[in-house]
Amino acid sequence: MHRLLFACFALLAQAASIRDVDFKNFTYPFIKSDLISVPGDLRWMKGDAGYSIPLRNAEFRPPCDTPIGCPSFWLNKVAFGSLNGIPGTSAIVTIWYSTGGTANWQYLYVVTLRSGKPEVLAWLETGSRADMGLRKATVQRGDLVLVVSDPDKREADCCSTGSITYRYRWQRDAFFLIGPPEKKDDPPR
Repeated sequence: MHRLLFACFALLAQAASIRDVDFKNFTYPFIKSDLISVPGDLRWMKGDAGYSIPLRNAEFRPPCDTPIGCPSFWLNKVAFGSLNGIPGTSAIVTIWYSTGGTANWQYLYVVTLRSGKPEVLAWLETGSRADMGLRKATVQRGDLVLVVSDPDKREADCCSTGSITYRYRWQRDAFFLIGPPEKKDDPPR
């Protein structure tokens, strides 16, 4: 395992631009104990988690003893933008987690270059599907904007006819909510 992590970091030793980083073959922090219960909210995670997700070819499947119902992670999307308070362009990386059953949710990582090396500045866990599941993550006017499913408009485990938009701004060493969340009625996605 240590050789695999070393090889990953060696490949990523220097990057001219955040767009040069191979996010399909990157190691992301993770808290393994969080898989015990299905989340229903947005939750910013604390720095070093002590565990990691080593994506290879955009996916990671932890060891599993059963032929069906095994958990998996895969790269969902990478977006780029300039965030207020963070020098240069940042990558907004979304990783999808499936329990192997019907529950699934996302982890969002904000990655930037520091001395030519990619570094995860912050990361969060979203809720599952209709319960604060991530619909969209963008950078708008220098802020990180997340659109999630509104649990108050939930129609089933999968669907909500409303969304909530959260706007975050980087200040010193963390993202802080800017203004109140905005609720909107709209079709499920």
